[in-house]
Amino acid sequence: MRNLEAGKQREEEYTYTESERESQWPQRREWSERFVREEDKTEEDLGSCHHGPLIIEPRPCLVSIVSRSTLTCRIVIIGGFRLGLNSMAGRRKRAKSPEPKERRLSSRVQELRQKERDEKEQLARERVKFLSDQSSELCDDAKEDDNYEPPPGGFYYEITDDSPVVQDDPDLFDFNVQERVNAFVAAALDQANITRTNHIMFTMGTDFRYQYAHTWFRQMDKLLHYVNLDGRINALYSTPSIYTDAKHAANEAWPLKTEDYFPYADRINAYWTGYFTSRPALKRYVRVMSGYYLAARQLEFFKGRSEKGPNTDSLADALAIAQHHDAVSGTSKQHVANDYAKRLAIGYVEAESVVATSLAHLTKLDPATFQQDDPDLFDYNVQERVNAFVAAALDQANITRTNHIMFTMGTDFRYQYAHTWFRQMDKLLHYVNLDGRINALYSTPSIYTDAKHAANEAWPLKTEDYFPYADRINAYWTGYFTSRPALKRYVRVMSGYYLTARQLEFFKGRSEKGPNTDSLADAVAIAQHHDAVSGTSKQHVANDYAKRLAIGYVEAESVVATSLAHLTKLDPATFQQTVLAYNPLGWKRVDIVRLPVVDGDIAVHDSEGHEVESQLVPFTDEYAALRSYHVEAYLGHAPTQVPKHWLLFSVSVPPLGFTTYTISTAKKTGTMVQTYIYFV
Repeated sequence: MRNLEAGKQREEEYTYTESERESQWPQRREWSERFVREEDKTEEDLGSCHHGPLIIEPRPCLVSIVSRSTLTCRIVIIGGFRLGLNSMAGRRKRAKSPEPKERRLSSRVQELRQKERDEKEQLARERVKFLSDQSSELCDDAKEDDNYEPPPGGFYYEITDDSPVVQDDPDLFDFNVQERVNAFVAAALDQANITRTNHIMFTMGTDFRYQYAHTWFRQMDKLLHYVNLDGRINALYSTPSIYTDAKHAANEAWPLKTEDYFPYADRINAYWTGYFTSRPALKRYVRVMSGYYLAARQLEFFKGRSEKGPNTDSLADALAIAQHHDAVSGTSKQHVANDYAKRLAIGYVEAESVVATSLAHLTKLDPATFQQDDPDLFDYNVQERVNAFVAAALDQANITRTNHIMFTMGTDFRYQYAHTWFRQMDKLLHYVNLDGRINALYSTPSIYTDAKHAANEAWPLKTEDYFPYADRINAYWTGYFTSRPALKRYVRVMSGYYLTARQLEFFKGRSEKGPNTDSLADAVAIAQHHDAVSGTSKQHVANDYAKRLAIGYVEAESVVATSLAHLTKLDPATFQQTVLAYNPLGWKRVDIVRLPVVDGDIAVHDSEGHEVESQLVPFTDEYAALRSYHVEAYLGHAPTQVPKHWLLFSVSVPPLGFTTYTISTAKKTGTMVQTYIYFV
């Protein structure tokens, strides 16, 4: 970067109040200390340039944010950067008044001139060093600050990134809407403070970040919604043209840039230069293929597009990737550039067939003379991958009995986007079976064990413990068969309740918008993960599993109530007068029902009015206290009555059916004393 003469910089000045300086630019004072002050220069020497902190904004961005705050700063263009300077006029000092003329010496004049030259060079060096240092720090601390990527604060939403998602369910422990909104607004205001007008743009994503675009848009939809509800800024999906139109409509006076923007550096000693002329053959190839693609698409229209046969899709894909900024620019490595060219050639061959058949259709000529073979890509590796897979299979086969083995393809959370796995495994199985050394197929544990059993192999008897086992040095797995017993039972009970709720939901009819069993299904599914029901998760994670189960249960409970009302023609509000036993299984159930009751002088009758034999068991103080605790946690208040007895009686329920029972005082039949719906 060239030496920068302060007197030749263009500047425009806007005003800031002192409170705005302190609130909007908290780093200005720290940065200003890094500048060299020209304390001995006069106003004429400095060319009226005010020194202050530089805020670097190397390039524009891609998702518009319209800030509602009033932002003023001064813009100075230096080299290839856009720089915002804060006026520090109050810190500038004039040179001291010189001594009388008769006391000046020629040597003193020369000394001052030399000092002036040295200070100017030092000032330029310090500024260049500052730019490099700040660029490095920004890249290290917040790689998004260069406006090439999302803003700082964790707004990457690729599946491999660890940025916090926008969790907007207030019932969950990781609810973070306001935290995410505050971080986004802060990033927007930071950028708005170093640019003109109240329009800025964020590039949400960078190279290859939209391979699974819905993971981004799901989070950005939430983010924009809650940011706009917050009201401090207005955020919207945008395009470069909309952004520049908004900038233009602001009628801002923009400084004129006359020097070179190139080469520029995105970090220390990393300069980008020469790519306007590098790889000229590839540049021309991309340009020629762009024109050929346009012609092929037009001719394809005349004959009619073929989805299965040759079409222009391959050339379209090759052109799209070849116009990436590391492709046509020539900044890629040689083998990557070769691959770009190879893909263009493959696309051209297929498009050439389209052109030939289309022209034959138009001119009635035989297209056979236009055909040629389809070449392989540089990264063709079928035999290499087949050999590696066969070698792995044989290695495992050598340490087990029979000629059947099993590979587990994947591990935790690896099938969030299953098609990426199956696309490759389909190819792998196809070519491995063509190779013929082994036979590979999609399977299940039951198919595998059946094949092992059919081999009639004599298996040794294992009498020692399998547990604890270690998956690495000093990493033992033990205790999880008995750890967190309450969570284990909760998961089991909710699994049965979910089965029942799903059946009853069917009888009434499923509601997509109203209460349904989806929430409980999701909670039960995640709670059966091997780090959930096993009890090997951390405490706050176990709490979250239980919380999700509770949320799902509450919604499913509403489904059960309305469904039973539909079956029994009873008002759900009157269920407190009846004990209803429902059997979700496919066979008759006879079981004991246990209910807490306050009064001991009671009788139980079945749906036909016959009295059912029952028994009272004393209620322990310990259990009464525990029950009161849970009732208060569930309902928000302590129970008004404390049960004194357990009422036990036998129920008989048909398969996939229900039976009702009434509980009354022994002396006055029909007077209800307790409320229950019971599933057996």
